[in-house]
Amino acid sequence: MIHAEREGAQREGPSRPAARTRDGELTDFLLDVLEGAESYDAHILQATRDEDPELLAFLRELRRQDVVRTTGVVRLLRRPPGERQRYPEAEIGA
Repeated sequence: MIHAEREGAQREGPSRPAARTRDGELTDFLLDVLEGAESYDAHILQATRDEDPELLAFLRELRRQDVVRTTGVVRLLRRPPGERQRYPEAEIGA
């Protein structure tokens, strides 16, 4: 099971919103995708036990899409900062 502590824990009371970096946002997104993907295995196993091929195919497709998203985010995180700024439109469709 994936357990990750997110940076910038919320504090009580008024505070100025922290400036988020692009890499920080991508990392948060990656964590969300990975945490969601974790539950697919249990649901896929249950759909297999229930012999529900339609649900099984649906869950596998969702998991496949998350793999694609994860790969894209990792690729963006690995790009040098200068390269990210020069080609921002290429990242949107990635």
